[in-house]
Amino acid sequence: QLKHIDLTRDRIFLYLGGTQRLKGALAVVKAFVEANLGGQFKLLVIGAAAVNEGWSRKLLRLLLRIVGQPAYSERVHAIANAASDRVVIIPPVLAVKPLIEHCYALVSFVTRPHALLPLAEAAWLGKPSIAADTTEAREYTDNGKGAILAPIGNETALKSAIEKLAGDPGLAEKLGAGAQDHVRTLFDKANNLRLLEECYNNLR
Repeated sequence: QLKHIDLTRDRIFLYLGGTQRLKGALAVVKAFVEANLGGQFKLLVIGAAAVNEGWSRKLLRLLLRIVGQPAYSERVHAIANAASDRVVIIPPVLAVKPLIEHCYALVSFVTRPHALLPLAEAAWLGKPSIAADTTEAREYTDNGKGAILAPIGNETALKSAIEKLAGDPGLAEKLGAGAQDHVRTLFDKANNLRLLEECYNNLR
């Protein structure tokens, strides 16, 4: 699955949203392809479109293809394919941790705010992120001190963030370290147990 990726040589922007609209897949792939980057950078997309599509959605996908309007996931694949091996899309994998450990940065650009656990996972491992500016992203990145945050839907800002982080390894290292310090404090067992006990005592 990773035949076009060299984990020891390539600098990898890792995106775990598959080809889903909710995760902003099209914007991420377009921004990466259009960004002015060195040849050593690649985008690894892990996941797929939403599964278990009903017959009505499959019919809609077929009709869109007939009228020359491919479905969202097909548009993502088309842009990725045109970029040769700079963008690699693979199915979901269980062992995500090693990929995060080897990546240059994580990209998360959701179209609607929701839980962003990959940001927390990347931060825990000391990796910087580029993310849509949401409450969840701010929580996991100490209000952007551990990531570059871009407004939701702003593809220009996303592209600029990718170029900025790719061009400044020192910044990437600084953001990763800051994110790690913050999230390890945020999820510290003893600290959270103390907060839970305080809440419990306040209810008595």
